[in-house]
Amino acid sequence: MESGRKLALRIISTFVLLAALFVFALSRYFYGVTLQSEFLWLSLASTSIIHLRICPRWTEAALLAAVTCLLSVLAFFGLKFPAELMLVCAYLGIASLALLGTRSIWSEGEERKLLLWGFVPGVLFVGFGWLTPPLLTYGEIAHPKVLDLYLYSFDCSLRFQPSFLLGVVFLKTPLLKAISYFFYLGLSIPIALVYVEQLLCNRKAALPIMLALLYCGPIGAIFYGIFPALGPVHLFQTDFPLHPLAISDAKRLFLEPIVLKGFRNAIPSLHMAWVLLTWWYSHGLRWWSRAIIFAFVVFTVLATLGSGEHYLIDLVVAFPFVVMIQGIFAFSIPWKSPDRLSAILGGLALVLAWLALLRFTSHFFWLSPLIPWVLAIATVFLSVIQQRRLRSDIQLCLSKNSVSDSPPSAIPAMS
Repeated sequence: MESGRKLALRIISTFVLLAALFVFALSRYFYGVTLQSEFLWLSLASTSIIHLRICPRWTEAALLAAVTCLLSVLAFFGLKFPAELMLVCAYLGIASLALLGTRSIWSEGEERKLLLWGFVPGVLFVGFGWLTPPLLTYGEIAHPKVLDLYLYSFDCSLRFQPSFLLGVVFLKTPLLKAISYFFYLGLSIPIALVYVEQLLCNRKAALPIMLALLYCGPIGAIFYGIFPALGPVHLFQTDFPLHPLAISDAKRLFLEPIVLKGFRNAIPSLHMAWVLLTWWYSHGLRWWSRAIIFAFVVFTVLATLGSGEHYLIDLVVAFPFVVMIQGIFAFSIPWKSPDRLSAILGGLALVLAWLALLRFTSHFFWLSPLIPWVLAIATVFLSVIQQRRLRSDIQLCLSKNSVSDSPPSAIPAMS
């Protein structure tokens, strides 16, 4: 009797899961949103990385391809949606969620736990990404004036304008621009990769990594409200990147809040924060994983500046912000740990100190080019040192329970 109820519950759960995913994936709303947001379909497609690392079988890859094809055929031939590669990539992610969810329903014990550790974060990563545009839209409404002139003034106080310089490089080398934009838009790839690789190494490390990556965005949005800004391409518009102000004119620039349209998402740069998180969390992984993630770090730096979406100072402030995020979610270390408190409070203090200096003492940076350079380099250096101390504490705590908490490596390896 008990086994009959269990079987019925599994059948019903599977039907509900697949029906919900298929109805959603084949809706016109999903089609429209997918075509409007590169981040959405890339986030969905990245769940296949988690799926195939947890279930690394050729038969699983073939089944994933079959479900993706089924969704595409239903959409393009059944519902007459115009065929789009982006939608196929999105369906790849939907298929991964369907297979992971179904397998977690029908599995037992440690295998079910591992599958759920893949399915639930996959849903959350996509869901949180879906919430980002509404949050940024609210920020635009709540803060009609922005502080871009202050950030632009700081970059110019370095005696060169990095965003404009890389913007010109992008104009002259379209291939570099295209590659950089791919890495910029493909942010979900290193997020999925570092999460699943750490999950397979030590499940206990997976929860803080997942939460840090998830909450990096909402926490960063708080600082967008404190210091709303857009980026030089929005400030200069058609004059970017060929017509910057001369450094001498920038020094005399009258700084004031101005009205600009666009998402208030400049400082700290969350793109930089996310790739930096993935790089720092990739410590101890295999070389190929770290090489992929490092490539995302490099090209994200190029893309954030060359696209004109960020000032250099946005990337600098991302360093202490990420240290704070890692400290908040370093659950394996007691709250009273000096290194954890230093990461949280020190990172927060550095971020707030930068926002205050940029807003109220911009003239200070123009006294000598050494001042902005020394402060920026010192911020990055102190952040790296603090992160290494925090990482050492985390590794020490995790190593004590690594044997008992270690999950199965996969279900099972591809042959």
